[in-house]
This record gives sequence, C-alpha cells and structure tokens, in this order.
Amino acid sequence: MPGIIQASFSAAVLPHFLCAVFSQDREYLANVNTYQDATSQRELIVFNSRRRWSLQPKVSGPAMVTLRNFYRARNGGTDPFWFYDYSEGPVKSNYDATGVDPNGRFLVRFDGKWEQSININPFGTATIQLVELIEGLGAGGDTLVFDNPNPSGLLFPLF
Repeated sequence: MPGIIQASFSAAVLPHFLCAVFSQDREYLANVNTYQDATSQRELIVFNSRRRWSLQPKVSGPAMVTLRNFYRARNGGTDPFWFYDYSEGPVKSNYDATGVDPNGRFLVRFDGKWEQSININPFGTATIQLVELIEGLGAGGDTLVFDNPNPSGLLFPLF
C-alpha cells in the first residue's frame, strides 16, 4: 500500500567482540548557502544527530571473517540488527546477547558495500560503516503513515 512504511525489526545482535572494533561519528544534516562574499547561511535539517560507526583501521583475521559472515547473513545493508556501543549507557560493559537491554543499544544497518584487503600480517582492513536507523522503530508493529500523498512536499519549507 503506498504511503505506509513498515518498521524495521531485528532480533540479531552484533557479536560482543565485534562491537569494540567500531568508533562512533556524529552527523548533523544542514542546508548551507554560501554567497560570493564568503558569507554563509546555515539551517539544520534535523534536530538530532545521526550516529555512524566506522570500522577501525586494523582488525584481526578471525574478527574480519566473523564480521564478513555477519554482513552476509544480514544481506549486506538490507537487514537491521542491534549494536551495543561501549561509549553509551551507564556501564561500559552493557552488552546483552539477546538484545533486550536498551542501555547503549542502537538499531543499525551496514552502510556501503564490503571492500576488504588482506595483508601478509595477521591484520586485515575493510571499509564498512554502521548507520543508525530511525529512533523508536524496531518494536515490531510500528508504522509511519504519510497522510500527504506526496511526502516530498513536506520538505518544501526547508529549502
């Protein structure tokens, strides 16, 4: 049915030792108009930042294989999963293998295609990121309904 977006839901949780190989970035989307006299006008599009996590430069071989298998099991960036960020939550070791504990938990998906290089040393590198999905979705029955038949019409006041 047009106009209805089904919520993403996942029961999968990124393995514990793989949560530690990602570092967090924040992204604020903004409109920026730069004029010829070098002045600029800026306006936030969103009020909450969108979190991204990038894979650290060097990851051990077994961790790389486990991450690649997890990536394939999630159909690349298609299926969402739970990720526990150690920098969030009241306790630094807040990992829950069932995904029930909400402290430091984020619903994410893989962003980008899998690119990996293998070296002679025991470390490999891959360029992959995790991106946070819309906060509040993932509880199963949540849906977003657009009353406006043209959702892009909602963006008009921002430009």
